[in-house]
Amino acid sequence: LVSLLVPKDIATMKTSCILTLFSLLVVFPGAVMGFVHHHAAEISSSTRKQSSSLQMVPRFDPSEQKWFPSSEEESDSASYPPVRSLLRHGPKAFFVRVTQPGMYDQAVLKFMAGEKVTRWEAQGNMDRFNENAQDWIFERMEAKRKGYQLDYVTLDPKQVVLSSVWAGIVFWFANDFFQRYVFK
Repeated sequence: LVSLLVPKDIATMKTSCILTLFSLLVVFPGAVMGFVHHHAAEISSSTRKQSSSLQMVPRFDPSEQKWFPSSEEESDSASYPPVRSLLRHGPKAFFVRVTQPGMYDQAVLKFMAGEKVTRWEAQGNMDRFNENAQDWIFERMEAKRKGYQLDYVTLDPKQVVLSSVWAGIVFWFANDFFQRYVFK
């Protein structure tokens, strides 16, 4: 068993490290998302109105063609961290958020103003949109038609643990396969 885990030479060790890094950054989050239930929890419309009634909404400055927060609750400092985007909505939403922060923030502020929701609700919707726009549109239309509100913010710890275990198993088998047959 030890001989399978410990590389025999430097080239194999470098390859193993590169493969491990690639798997952690690309394959692992994708495998985790393969086991996450994408239909968010349903909450009643009355709960939504109580939890997200904003006193002020972001304002649009036509001269700069940008949205600006009207209060501290709307600013970027009130955001949930990018890791939450990764855990809740997967690597695609995470990379959009990290690589295009200005565009992401403008989309969140515009959604907040249009839908009169909190920053976290707007972020959850934008993360879901960035992950799969067509599914997000379909889910919103169905929720509107059936009279319920989707919750893209709540992160179920049990689901994160289960998904991580499955992703770890997939990663281990993939790494073992590459070590035995591809990089032999």
